Amino acid sequence: MLVLLPGCQSIKKEDRKLNSHYTYRSTGLDKRYIDPQNALGKNLIYADVVDYISSDSFILVRQRPSDKYLKNHLGFYLYFRFLIYADYLRNPANIDTDDRVNRQFVQTDSINYRLFTARGATEKQTAADKTIELAIADSLIHNDPYYKKIASGEDNYWIIRLSTDTLLGPFSKEAYLQERNLLSVPAKLTLKSDN
Repeated sequence: MLVLLPGCQSIKKEDRKLNSHYTYRSTGLDKRYIDPQNALGKNLIYADVVDYISSDSFILVRQRPSDKYLKNHLGFYLYFRFLIYADYLRNPANIDTDDRVNRQFVQTDSINYRLFTARGATEKQTAADKTIELAIADSLIHNDPYYKKIASGEDNYWIIRLSTDTLLGPFSKEAYLQERNLLSVPAKLTLKSDN
């Protein structure tokens, strides 16, 4: 008798380039997400992405939120933005040399920066910094309406409109189908769960 334990299963890691600057990333079971590849995570769709399809105009996504990975991913993302803002404060001209980073987007991160510094975060990426990033992420997930909505959905649906680089969602399935119609998403572009 052969028994496979979850820790022993083969975990398929993959990156798939989507249209525009987006990539589907899988780093294992329930660690699949849409990465905007824009250095700051604008339009990031957190794990677990269970279905997606893309065209030249849209990326459609079905997400089944994973509390554990949402908290870890959000915490990492916010800490990364804290580091970028700290670098910006030391040398604002550096932002202009990296075409993946938008100056206006970085300048809006002063609140995020203050959240981290008020809790004693450093730029050294220590275990204490990891604890701080997870605490901030946990607080957002439980108190911010946007993250609360992501975490509370059994299945979330998202639409990325590539012409404007806009992330729409999270939607319930019904609201997602309505939004598809409003945006005139081609009928042939469908998620497996659309049927």
